[in-house]
Amino acid sequence: MKKLLLTGIAVLLLATGAAHAIDVNTSAVIWYRPCKSNLDKSLAYTPMDKVDAIWCEDFVKTQARIMGAIKVICPPEGTTSDQFIRVVVNAMDKDLDALHMPFGELVDKALKKAWPCK
Repeated sequence: MKKLLLTGIAVLLLATGAAHAIDVNTSAVIWYRPCKSNLDKSLAYTPMDKVDAIWCEDFVKTQARIMGAIKVICPPEGTTSDQFIRVVVNAMDKDLDALHMPFGELVDKALKKAWPCK
């Protein structure tokens, strides 16, 4: 199921032309600062930092939407992009070993933990 979900996300990124932006197998440590800068704008020093922050936001939001649509997660109605990102950043903050996981896997794990379907 996880491979299917990640494959679906990869296909979506390829279709949107954003595949060069995020490789779901890239270590999460690379995406820590860009994701965190969505919550703390002072961390986005350069225009490229801002672009990376947008890529993080788009990836997390897209993965959350897909996971919600196929009932892998059940976030409350009206959950915002910032809330999804905060869950991912909090997972990174709480478990430093998680930073060495593939980013897509970390996002998947964090969102499932935060909003499991009952």
